[in-house]
Amino acid sequence: MASLVKSNNSDLNGLVLQINNYLTSLTGNDTNLQTLVDNLQNTLDSFILITNNSISNIYTLIDNINAQITVFNGQLGVITNQITDLTNSVSLLTIDVDNIINQITPPLIETDDNVLIGQPVYIKNTGHAGLAQAIFPTQNCIGLVNTSVNAGIITGILNNTVLTLSDWTNVIGSELLSPGVLYFLDPNNSGMLTSTVPSIGYNVIIGEALTANTLQINIEDPCLL
Repeated sequence: MASLVKSNNSDLNGLVLQINNYLTSLTGNDTNLQTLVDNLQNTLDSFILITNNSISNIYTLIDNINAQITVFNGQLGVITNQITDLTNSVSLLTIDVDNIINQITPPLIETDDNVLIGQPVYIKNTGHAGLAQAIFPTQNCIGLVNTSVNAGIITGILNNTVLTLSDWTNVIGSELLSPGVLYFLDPNNSGMLTSTVPSIGYNVIIGEALTANTLQINIEDPCLL
């Protein structure tokens, strides 16, 4: 909100001065006229005093209004920041809700391969899932299956969530995960993960082991080696 701008009363003072000079030039030696002029002068002086006081009060009022405008603008800035923070919080909450929904009801896709729970898959040009391997550019991993099924059966796909298994042998070749270790899409074996950083094909981080049984799945974009 813009502030108010003060004006000055120099024009009014100048006009009164011209009137005074004119009346003084008319008096001459006429006592009655001089008295009239004196009375008029007193009236003008009183008017000027009242006017100046009024202008001073108006200036004070303007200062107060401008001070309130400054406070209002400050409060408006705070409210704007709060709205921005709230919007960001809502966005994060939306992401969290989406993740929760995906955990509860993950996307369902028919698979063209026999798949075991925890194995990584990609989307084929048929729109079905297939076991992913980090050597082929078209096999962009979309997640890990949440159910062991045969080819032609629908299974759920997990990403941005956790998967806990008592035995990871079918996915990493050993029973237990190594906590704190990153797991990659295996370039040498389809449908497998590895804790060894790939040196061929594509580097695709699938997630990090939180415990010996739980993997935090956060699939990153593939990086060509």
